[in-house]
Amino acid sequence: MHTRIATTALAISLIPFSMARADECATTRYEVSYKGDDNFEVAVHFTPSSQNVTTFSYEDVSGQLTLDDYFSDVTVSMSDGPGSPLSNVDLGNWRMPEQFVGKEVVLRYRVTAKQDEASWPFGQEEVGHHFDEGFYFVGYSIFLADEANESCDAVVDFDLPSGWGVHAPWTQMTPMRFETASLERLQRNGFTVGPNIGSQTVKIGERSFTFVYEEALKTTAVEAQTAASGLSAHFVDLFGGAPESDYFIFLAADDKPGGGAFADSFGQRFVTPVRPEEKVVWLHGFAHEFIHRWLGHGIRFENETDLEWFQEGVTDYLTIKGLFATGAIDEVELEKKLENSIRRYLLALRFGGPMSFAEAGKEKARNRMMIYGGGAVFSLLLDAELSSQKGPGAFEGFLSELYAGRDTHYSYADILERMNTISDGHAGEILEGLEHGMRASDIASNLSPHDVRLASFMEEVYITFGEAGCARKNPTCVPAFLRNKENSR
Repeated sequence: MHTRIATTALAISLIPFSMARADECATTRYEVSYKGDDNFEVAVHFTPSSQNVTTFSYEDVSGQLTLDDYFSDVTVSMSDGPGSPLSNVDLGNWRMPEQFVGKEVVLRYRVTAKQDEASWPFGQEEVGHHFDEGFYFVGYSIFLADEANESCDAVVDFDLPSGWGVHAPWTQMTPMRFETASLERLQRNGFTVGPNIGSQTVKIGERSFTFVYEEALKTTAVEAQTAASGLSAHFVDLFGGAPESDYFIFLAADDKPGGGAFADSFGQRFVTPVRPEEKVVWLHGFAHEFIHRWLGHGIRFENETDLEWFQEGVTDYLTIKGLFATGAIDEVELEKKLENSIRRYLLALRFGGPMSFAEAGKEKARNRMMIYGGGAVFSLLLDAELSSQKGPGAFEGFLSELYAGRDTHYSYADILERMNTISDGHAGEILEGLEHGMRASDIASNLSPHDVRLASFMEEVYITFGEAGCARKNPTCVPAFLRNKENSR
């Protein structure tokens, strides 16, 4: 989820929000019209502060296509004057002549919504795809914007065929007009347009959640609503508060699963039909993206590349604990999911060798197992150590303190210093050990004092809880630091 787009299976799209105030610049107004045959025409009325209009872009897995290739006929003009073609000067960047800067102009272009004909390294939900009879977009795959005005507000007017609707996490003024507080939130969110798109809005705690789903996922959407209710209550309590915005969740059918989270939304893909035994898998991805509301879009970082392992690894560990805490998985499944995290780390060591976690973040898709597995193992070891020092819940208390400072963009040094302070330096020792290459026996030695037993051989990893002979499916065998008040009895 790379600074702005994350890994193939579980992702998060993050850009630090500019601190400029929206009232310091004029509103950007978009007009989006559907012209048939998967083509949209867009007109942007704005006053540019720079020569650059941008989107986030990257290559498909073949290296032959980029998102830029789906934009065409890009021109700029004064009001209704003749258009001047813009050059695509580099990835995600078009440059206009200097004489247009500071003037009221109209940017026009065409978007061909066939991005799902390509294979994207971070997943279709990070770009766009057909959605039943309509379309799903991430904002940056259709909205070009002045890079200097990311904090300025925006209005979008849609001109769509009769019977079509829009589902978007922005403020809806009329059925076809939306406002958003910043171009950032316009470009970094998912939305759908089209006919007969299923949706349901439910109130969970203080916030509204809108589930938008393809017809094949109607039943799964109901299950996702139930999961969201329990997860929301759990993580509001854990982090000490609910995010300020309502939320949209887009569920789509595809030939491979995946997910990606944004500021006020996330998209998840399912192979359909969804079999009952797959729930333990898709629910993990769902919960992981859900937690990014707090860790990723609440707790934010100066340089996400350096802290991908923290952002994704801690999130994956909290996913495991959260699913157990809310009763979505049992004790045996808890063991299996922790085994999976350790196995990912060990396999990453075997095939990639020891590496700095910060360095791993520079090639997130390539180093996925180290980032997710290594980060989760780090969290498990630190949680166990903190619980031994300060009692169960100390790890969550640390995260709650980070979330309380969510106006801060934490640096790598900030995070490490805070963790070392609360753990008497053990966090740094754990991180150094994992980066240099911990053997399974080393991990077992660290966990054994905390009633987590680990046996392994090569890629085989087996976890059991409690003293030898403690019965499986016995909640009291689960160590206190992995339990919560509902399953600690």
